[in-house]
Amino acid sequence: MQKKLHKIIALLTPSLFIFYPVMALAWAPGSPITPTCGPGGCHFTDLITLFDNLLDVFIWFTIPIATILFIWIGWIFIYEGNKSGARTEAKKKLGSLLKGLIFILTPWLIVKLIVSGLVNASFIPGWTGF
Repeated sequence: MQKKLHKIIALLTPSLFIFYPVMALAWAPGSPITPTCGPGGCHFTDLITLFDNLLDVFIWFTIPIATILFIWIGWIFIYEGNKSGARTEAKKKLGSLLKGLIFILTPWLIVKLIVSGLVNASFIPGWTGF
């Protein structure tokens, strides 16, 4: 059983390295993380755009990793749940994973809500929509 799992992981790992960069570029194809400042230099909007781009990159890297970890924790629950400490350890890992997702998604939600509620849509294009 363990050898079969190792073979599956060994086969899926190269595909992760092949297709994962495609997912990372899906947030803004062709655009850099750092915004290009105008001829007058960088302004506050450029700082907000940089912060938005960084949050987007973190979110786009976090979601696929969290999905893989959810599958792994589910695997532990299903196949190793009858062992003495496996169920407790899986619950602890699930709690840590959920805390991490909340830690990543909360700043994004707060910034999006504040900016969409306080700022005119023409001030920072693309920021008022989720």
